[in-house]
Parts: sequence; structure tokens; C-alpha cells
Amino acid sequence: MHARAAAFVGLALLATPPAGAEAERPAQVTIVTDINYPPYLFQGEDGRLQGIIQDKWALWSRTTGVPVRVEGMEWRLAQESVLAGRMDVVEALAYTEARAKLYEFSPAYAPIEAKVYFHKSVTGINDAASMRGFTIAAKDGSACGNWLAERRVETIRKYPTSAAVIAAAAAGDVRLFCMDVPAAQYFLVKNLLDHDFRESPALYSTNFHWAVRKDRAALRDFIQAGFKRIPAADLEAIDRQWIGNPVRLPIDPRYAYYAGFALATIALGGLLMLAWNRALVRRVTSRTNELRRAEEEVRMLNADLERKVMERTAELAAANRDLESFSYSVSHDLRAPLRAIDSFLSLAFERGAGTTDPEAKSYLDRVHVSAQHMAVLVDSLLGLSRVSRGPLQRTDVDVSSLALEIIAEVTGDGAWSTPTVVVQPGLKASADPTLLRVALDNLIRNAFKFSSKQSSPRIEVGRVDVDGQETFFVRDNGVGFDEQYASKLFVPFERLHAPAFPGTGIGLAIVQRIVARHGGTVSAKGRLGEGATFYFTLNPR
Repeated sequence: MHARAAAFVGLALLATPPAGAEAERPAQVTIVTDINYPPYLFQGEDGRLQGIIQDKWALWSRTTGVPVRVEGMEWRLAQESVLAGRMDVVEALAYTEARAKLYEFSPAYAPIEAKVYFHKSVTGINDAASMRGFTIAAKDGSACGNWLAERRVETIRKYPTSAAVIAAAAAGDVRLFCMDVPAAQYFLVKNLLDHDFRESPALYSTNFHWAVRKDRAALRDFIQAGFKRIPAADLEAIDRQWIGNPVRLPIDPRYAYYAGFALATIALGGLLMLAWNRALVRRVTSRTNELRRAEEEVRMLNADLERKVMERTAELAAANRDLESFSYSVSHDLRAPLRAIDSFLSLAFERGAGTTDPEAKSYLDRVHVSAQHMAVLVDSLLGLSRVSRGPLQRTDVDVSSLALEIIAEVTGDGAWSTPTVVVQPGLKASADPTLLRVALDNLIRNAFKFSSKQSSPRIEVGRVDVDGQETFFVRDNGVGFDEQYASKLFVPFERLHAPAFPGTGIGLAIVQRIVARHGGTVSAKGRLGEGATFYFTLNPR
């Protein structure tokens, strides 16, 4: 269990409750919030809770005569405790539409912004799109973590407290984290990290509220009535105590300007040369120190890069060993039993099994077909694993000739009707010829298969320029597909037309993997009954 700190505040004073609120007057109000969120609530050196929330609710208790208990815990658990009815009020809660379905909110009492903070070695972080692909740390249950998730920033690593987020950033476990501005500034300065991290523009601006569970509006109204009885100056004094006052000059700035101008004029002649010399020394010293720091940072970054390269190389080697082990297992541990099943079925048929019992023969036929289907799946898995291994051997490939060869082979098989075929001449690519042949073979055979039921099937292989990128395509006028399911096309064993058309659902996954090995992308467009077009790029060497 996490550490939990609590403070009991409040004595019953002779105070008249708000008009109409006596029936809703609770015997005690329990308040919970994040255990470590300076300056709103945090533990002192003696372990006791202190901060704005502690003092504010103590003042409310003295005003209403209702005892209060303030507790701090991990932020996610704090919210859950209110929703579960174990606590009455959650404090320092930022308003969101999702939370509005769960809580009754008080009026806003403090503006708040959230930002993403990133290590100075990272650049280009300015909006949600620029954050995708990075691992971003966030406090579990925080509004800013939910904000990122809603904008498809998928790799969010959650920590129980803000202090844990900062500790992970200080250790280099994460390079980016999102946090409310007050807490982030406090922990960065406290941990001497304020010069190591930069901040993004504000993700959003909202306000802090206290809130109760959705079904407890009467309690919210009672509490709010108590706060209305507190003079605003008293609440502002609590804020100033913990947040501080703005720094002001001891004299009017206008007089400071005139006094400084007069002193500068008197001392200008005698001090000008001394000031110039000192400035020059400071500049040289500063530049020298900056150069030394830059050299040290470069050295540390190079050492860190070498370490990461070694780690990634070791991980890649381990992954390759696992892949080879998997291929061996598929080849020997699965194929051998399948051959045995098929052989025994053949012997059973030779000896007349099922000749006197049609139902038994039907069962044996089904087993035979299933065994053959599983063998095809095993071969497909092996094909998928093979395209990910071995070095890429790029050379200049005549894509037009390769496509015509594949079309001739498929037509010679006689498995499908002969379509009208158009292959754009002069198609060239820098690619591994073996892998490119496998990819084109899968795409062209798919085009034959899914256009075979058309009265006038047509297949086209060509190239277009998309935003200056050379893009190849294979098009057919077959059954097409619903584009809302396009993402499933390249997932192994996902089939949109089974069982109307034969296949294992692995071919397009192989195409995607081959194209990715060439540094390219693959996509598909289509409509039901109107055919499909598959596009792919092959980045040059």
C-alpha cells in the first residue's frame, strides 16, 4: 500500500449555517487530493500535510463549525476514493468534459496550464503531432495524460505521483513528460533540472475546482455556501502565503531611472574602460565555459549513443535468434506431425476406410482437408518470417518485365479467368529482386482472385507520382472492400472476404513487411463492388 498522510482540522464553533442548508449539514467533511502537489498540498519534513488546500479548508471549518479531514494520496486513488464514496470531496481537480459526467464541480478558483517538458537534447516539440512516437511520462489519472491520449499520442508511461515522473526524467528513463505548470516548476527547480528541460506551448488552459460525486449536489451546495461566507481577502491571504507576492522595486521606477542616469553620467569617464575590460573578461570566460560544457555534453551524448547502439544490436541479435528458433519449430515441430496425419489418412483411404460407412468417410475427408489447410498456413508463416531475415540486396529491377512474368505464370495456372491486363512500360525500381517478386506476386494474384467473378475482369500495373514520391500500384475491378476496414488488410490472418475466396490472409502482411524493409509504405483504396488499388513505394538507396 502507498503511504498515506492525513491531518484533522476544525473545531465546532458557534456559527449559523447557511439559510436552507441545515438539513444537508454533514457531521464531517473529508477532503482528498494529490499527496505531493506543491503549493496546494504536500508533506513537510515532519510528515504532516501543509499547503493552500490544508489552510483553506481549515478556514472553512472555522467558518461553518463543521470538522474537516484532509488526506493526500496518489492522484488516481484520490479520484477513485471519492467516486467509491470513501471520501467526500476531491480537491485541485481540473475540469474536463469526461469528468463532468462523474462529478459536481465547484466554481473555478485558480487558473491552471499544462505543458510538455522535454530534455534539451530533443527539439521540435510544439504540438500533439510532434509528440507522437515519443514515450511521454504522465501522472496516473492526470488530465494532461488523458489530453494526450485523446490526440493519439499513444506511448504514455504512467507514474503514481508527480515526484515519480520527475525522478524518471532525471534518471533519463524518459525524455518528455506532461505536467501542470506549478508542480513542474517546483520539482524541476528543487531537483536542479530547470536548465536541462525546455517547455512546450501550453497544451490547454483550464481551472482548478473542488468537486463531489455526481449524486451529491446537495453537499456541494452546502460547502459552497460556507465558502461564500469567507471574505475573499482571507482566501487571497492564504494564496499569498504559499505562492508569494510579486517582486517590486523599493522605489518608483521613474526615479530609479533618473538616479541611475545621473550616477552613470558622473562615473562614465572613470569607469568606462574598467567596465569594458571586465565585460571582455566575462565574455571570454563565459564562451570558454560554454565551449567546455558543449564538449562535455557531446562526449556524454556520444557515450550514451554508443551504449544504446550496443544495446539495440544485442536486442536485434536476440530477436534474430528467436526468429530462427521459431522458424525451426514451425519447420520441424509442426510440419512433421502434419505429414504423419496426411500419410495415415492416405493409408486409411487405401485400405478402404469409410467405404461402408459414408459418415466415417466424410469425417476422414474433413480431417484431410484441415491438415492440408494447416500445412498451407505453416508455409505462409514461414514465408512471412523469411522476408524479415537476411541482408537486403538492392539492384536495378525492371518492374514491367517482372510483372509480365508473374502475370504469365498466374494465367498459365488456369486457376482464374483470363482478365484484360495493362502493364505500364518502362517501370524501374531499386530493390531486392527476390523480395520485390514475392510482393508483386502476392498483389497480382490477389487482383486475379478478387476480379475473377467479374464479367470483364481487368488488372493494371503502373506508377504515379504522389507529392514527388514515385509510387507503384496494382489495380483491379473486382469485389473491392469497405475502406473503414482498410487497416485490417495488412494484419496476418485478417480476411475481409472469407470464405468466398480461398487464401490464408498472410499475403498482404508479407507485402507490407517487404515494402517496410525497403523503407517504403503500402496502402490501399477501394469500394465494395468497384475494385481495389494497392499503392507502394520503394525508397531509393
